[in-house]
Amino acid sequence: MNGELQNDIQSVPFSDDDHIEPNMTLEVASKWETLITVFTFLAIAVITVFISCFGPSLEIKEDTKNILEMRETSALSRFYMKFTNLKPTNKYQHFSITFRRQSLGGKISAPVEANFTATYFKDNITIRHQSYQNVKTTVTSTRTSLESTPFVFLKETNIDYDVLLLNTSFEIFTRAYQFSTFSWQYGCSLHEMMILGIRMVYAFVEFLFLILMIFRLKKFPKNLWRTEQKYTLYLLVTSILINNPLEVLNLYFPSSIFHILDILFSSVFISFFAIYFIIIFDLVNYKNRVLDSSFYSKKILFFCIYFIFNFISKCITDFFNLSEKLEQIMEISSLLFICVAGAWMISLMKSAFQKTDDTEKFILKLYSGAIAIAIIFEIFGYSLLTFKPELKVKPFNTLLTHAVVNLMVLFMVEIHFPALPEEEKLFDEVDSDEILEIEKMIDEEDALNENNNQLFEDTQVDDEDEKVQTQ
Repeated sequence: MNGELQNDIQSVPFSDDDHIEPNMTLEVASKWETLITVFTFLAIAVITVFISCFGPSLEIKEDTKNILEMRETSALSRFYMKFTNLKPTNKYQHFSITFRRQSLGGKISAPVEANFTATYFKDNITIRHQSYQNVKTTVTSTRTSLESTPFVFLKETNIDYDVLLLNTSFEIFTRAYQFSTFSWQYGCSLHEMMILGIRMVYAFVEFLFLILMIFRLKKFPKNLWRTEQKYTLYLLVTSILINNPLEVLNLYFPSSIFHILDILFSSVFISFFAIYFIIIFDLVNYKNRVLDSSFYSKKILFFCIYFIFNFISKCITDFFNLSEKLEQIMEISSLLFICVAGAWMISLMKSAFQKTDDTEKFILKLYSGAIAIAIIFEIFGYSLLTFKPELKVKPFNTLLTHAVVNLMVLFMVEIHFPALPEEEKLFDEVDSDEILEIEKMIDEEDALNENNNQLFEDTQVDDEDEKVQTQ
């Protein structure tokens, strides 16, 4: 019987390692290993979100009020402001003015004209002087609002100075308002340092995973690398970019170039992140892994359009003052891209589940589960912001999406990390219950043989004793 079992075991086919496609780690992992991996990432996400509920505020806002100087058909407001102790870690500055009336009345819509100068100093030396003339907009008030909509007249995204002098003059062409409020909003240095530190940690971890994954894949012939694993490498690269290690240089050599690079990297990542899941779900439809131009053409086109839209819209929003209507159009357009990508992915996901075996379905369930959990975290986060508006100025508002996205990337790496042949199950064609049964039978057979041998030895000893006594 023992010989038959050994023959059964030897009949399990083995493949030459040189021709083995690198399997994914979680394809060959046990259920416990998979559960531990999933819950580890969930725990990291929960801890990150919890920590982000505390910490320094996102920005600081200071207001200065003034009484309008009435004219025949308009009103005038002047401010001369000096801002000191500015640092690159303040990240940005927004300057705005709102107008206020004494009592509620009808709806108001009035044009405003701004004229102002900005003088920038670094170490008590003037580094530049800029003058802005006839900057125009329109502010409105509803019937139930005392204050007008804010007029953001200046945005600064490159703090390469430590002192700023602003000399401003605003003329609003109505006498319906009696007061004005000058608002200065700027990024909190401690908040920015905290966010930067977390981003650098993610970038460092992802860089390590990138190196480890490349070294592991190099143990296999390059032509056998799985497409999912190749695109996971690209995803890691774009994820490192979105964390933008170059941002550290901005602390010492502040320049608007770093802000543009930040927009560029984030636009690349957002566009590729959407395409990544479309690719891995669509790969199931290509069983032979022969990918032609039809596989890539639509995806590349969508990536390019989405990337260009993200980059241009973000640059315009950050560097220019836009009307509220135009900002809404951009937000709706961005949501439209997300909806198109989501619908595309869902259709491919549905098709993929219908064409896969149990092993591939397990991986698809991991993909789908990761996406579902990320969406749940986002919904939970936005719900929490609704019920606790004070969190909007905490790191929670900034870190929620960033942490979820980075953890999704790392989870995708964990799924697609190549497993070496010796790490895989030896009897991959035999069910685990059958293996246990075979091992049990072998143990019983060995135990029975040992008992028989022992009995035979005892019988021999007894025979020898009898012979001695007879003699």
